Amino acid sequence: MSNIFCDEIFQKKYSLLKEDRQSSFKRVADTLGRNDKERCSFLAIMRDGCIPGGRIMANCGAKELKSGTSTINCTVSREIEDSIDGIMTALHEAALTLHSGAGIGYCFSSIRPAGAPVAGVNATTSGVIPFMKIFDTMCATISSSGGRRGAQMATMHVWHPDIEAFVDAKKQDGVLRHMNLSVLVTDEFMTAVQNDEDWHLWFPLQKNHDVSVDVGLKPSSMFPFCQTKIMKAYSGLIVVRIYKTIKARSLWDKIMQSTYDASEPGVIFNDTINKANPLNDYENINTTNPCGEIPLPEYGACLLGSINLTKYITPEGAFPAVRYEKILDDVLFNTNEIIDWRRFQRNVGIFADLLNSVVEHNNLPLPQQKAAILDKRRYGMGITGYGSLLNILSIKYGSDAALAVLRKFLTIMQQENYNKSLQGTPAPYFDTQEKIDSYYRNSNVSSVVSQKNFKGVRNTHQMAIAPTGTISVAFCGNCSSGIEPTFAHEYIRNVLPEQGGVPVSQVVYSYEWMLFQSKFPNVEMPSSFSTTENVTIQDHLRTQGVAQEYCDNSISKTINVPSDIPFEDFKDVYLEAYRIGCKGVTTYRYNPEVSQGVLLRKEDLNGTSYSFVLSDGSEVVRTGSEEVEYQGKIAMAGTLFNALKEGTWNE
Repeated sequence: MSNIFCDEIFQKKYSLLKEDRQSSFKRVADTLGRNDKERCSFLAIMRDGCIPGGRIMANCGAKELKSGTSTINCTVSREIEDSIDGIMTALHEAALTLHSGAGIGYCFSSIRPAGAPVAGVNATTSGVIPFMKIFDTMCATISSSGGRRGAQMATMHVWHPDIEAFVDAKKQDGVLRHMNLSVLVTDEFMTAVQNDEDWHLWFPLQKNHDVSVDVGLKPSSMFPFCQTKIMKAYSGLIVVRIYKTIKARSLWDKIMQSTYDASEPGVIFNDTINKANPLNDYENINTTNPCGEIPLPEYGACLLGSINLTKYITPEGAFPAVRYEKILDDVLFNTNEIIDWRRFQRNVGIFADLLNSVVEHNNLPLPQQKAAILDKRRYGMGITGYGSLLNILSIKYGSDAALAVLRKFLTIMQQENYNKSLQGTPAPYFDTQEKIDSYYRNSNVSSVVSQKNFKGVRNTHQMAIAPTGTISVAFCGNCSSGIEPTFAHEYIRNVLPEQGGVPVSQVVYSYEWMLFQSKFPNVEMPSSFSTTENVTIQDHLRTQGVAQEYCDNSISKTINVPSDIPFEDFKDVYLEAYRIGCKGVTTYRYNPEVSQGVLLRKEDLNGTSYSFVLSDGSEVVRTGSEEVEYQGKIAMAGTLFNALKEGTWNE
């Protein structure tokens, strides 16, 4: 049993000129290290599981072969001005960003809704969705010089008059398939939902200088003037046009139903994000990177890196017959018998230096993006392999012991990142005492330094937990991603070919299952191994809630829910996530009628039948995992059905 698939992903996405992994690490270390000592240290920690983000691994030190690529994973667009010039300028900047290999997020709330007047042409606008389709088509068309499919996030505020169309936008096959969608939900809306209150859908008009405006959107002369109302709400007074009044709970149910059916849109608790942002006195955040772990202001940019926790299990710790108390002793008292905490702590500090070096090697295409990352020096250090680590240690995902282990790792990471950041020259952002005091008040830096001694930090943001999809495959032997539980120990992964078209279905195995088989051949899998199939929703929520306490950026996490979960129970997942302080929520419910997904269990495919109508009118029914031939190509029936439905078969 082997994961040849891991090698294929590495060669496809990260290898430069057919280099092996060690050569890849050396290329990155040689580029980022300022001297021989740093280069050796950077190389050593990468070999020890500290893996820079995908754009760094693919593009760092590769300028001679692909000069237009960036090492930065995450960016956010400018605020899209509500005019043809403004929209097309944002589109052009997004094309340059995607071409560099970076993902990008947009907030579309600044664009007028359907039916609004267009000044000077005696017409009304078609609304936000048609413009979103232009961005989606651009992403599908443009070729990333980084060898990566374009990744986009589109957000919209829950008060926007087009919000219902936004929620329904991806119900049509093949529409907006190159965008993730998320609704920006406010505290006020959540209160209205829980109290079954009315909810106004509105849009700002031309700024009235007699009223104060404070709603998280900066009105300006770009908004057309027409009949006005003054709203005594939304943190102040604002001149708006109310397009519609509905029940907040009905809109919430609409969002939930779409998410229940198709896993989109996601939900971003925007007030929670802004209140938790250590720069919240100076930034206003209305969108995130494509996977949601990096909330950013306009032109914001951030780089990523993740540490593979399975690398820090001691030889004596793997698959132990240990008592629960033994695990807690190691966590609480640093015994280092099961997990090498000292080595982990040392590597975190070196990894912080490596990620800092990437800031200067950003190669972002827009001067505003370069200025933003150099001013605040944001990065997001996180973890991967957490679910695999728990299985190797025989700890149930979501248990008290599992959460204690997670807290220990993240506490060390947070404190070491702060300590390293305090040792460096403060970021240019800290140019006034007011900014220094504000950061100290709004961050957790007080855990490692007194206010008297605080002069600023080298990096305004330091921790995030990314999805680490192909990084965990290519460099970590297919360990579990991020803080997710292991999906399954044998499953099918749909991999899109480099030139697009029909995904190739490959059978893959989890890291811990292969490790267990190498140590104990032909022995039955331990009952203590957790996968998404036996992890409860509450286990997911408890884990995300704990991790969120340590992330000044955010977390990309998917809560897998049973296919047969009742809708009312499903809605409660989002309400509970809001109550415990999560910044956002994404769920996945297997629903083959809508989408097949990237990761698939054989039992799900075998339990699903697909019907195909042939040209002569006859019907053929196949189970999802059956291989079929169509137009000279071989694919699983489920993959073929999905490709035909989405119109991607001949791409």
